[in-house]
Amino acid sequence: MYRLMIFFLCCGFHISGFAQSEIPKVPNSNKKISVLKKSYDSWYNDMSKPDCRVVGFSFTNEIIQSETIILKSKEQLEYCQEGKKGIKCQSLEPGLLYTKDVRIEIHPALKMYPWEYNKFKVCLKGKNLYVKQIETAYNYKVSKSNIGNMTLFIAEPIKKIKMDPDREGLSFNSVDYKNETIILNLSDKWSNYYTGKTETKMSLFKENFWLLKDTHIGDYSSSNLPDDLYKITLSTEVTGELNSGSYYFKWSFRRIEDDVSNPILIDKGETPVFEIK
Repeated sequence: MYRLMIFFLCCGFHISGFAQSEIPKVPNSNKKISVLKKSYDSWYNDMSKPDCRVVGFSFTNEIIQSETIILKSKEQLEYCQEGKKGIKCQSLEPGLLYTKDVRIEIHPALKMYPWEYNKFKVCLKGKNLYVKQIETAYNYKVSKSNIGNMTLFIAEPIKKIKMDPDREGLSFNSVDYKNETIILNLSDKWSNYYTGKTETKMSLFKENFWLLKDTHIGDYSSSNLPDDLYKITLSTEVTGELNSGSYYFKWSFRRIEDDVSNPILIDKGETPVFEIK
């Protein structure tokens, strides 16, 4: 009996020690922890109306600088605060009227094709002045320097960007109809700049009287290597037998197999009407 009591006492001490090592006492655990209140955010919105100008630069091989642009914008701020019931904003009294004289310079000027251009948009919004690239022949790194009230943005070309081809690069000259063969005469203004092919798409229509829809004869395409003059021949084998009447083409072109321009399709509309008797 005595031995059994000793056994239980030993086991009790062992279990108690195990429990204490697994769940240690936390100092000051009966202390009340204070709960922090939520902090709400507040901010100002710039509601000023921007004064903007679009600056365009045409083809050039020299450093070029725009004329001085005068921008004016009155500062208008809005104060907003987030509370328990959501966000509330209120307009403040108009601030100062800011005025800036601005110029944009492309430096250095690198190779551009004659039909390419650069367009920048410069804006003054309150006291904030910024410039954006809209359509450009290069990706530019823009830096600025201030001389008094004059700010000069310097656009440094970094990487060439392919632009769309000149829509007036390929033009219609005339249509001839001889021996049941239609010959379209086209001219290419920029053929010496392209090494890939120029694809031409054509749809032939016959004019009808009054409210009748014009008759669609067929669709045709042709791929030509660069040349000043194109002669595209459509014989009766591709047009079918054509009756007497008035005809015209709807046509388009695109530059393919080349890295000069984007290979987009340029819609040229309708050719003048020609007669077949």
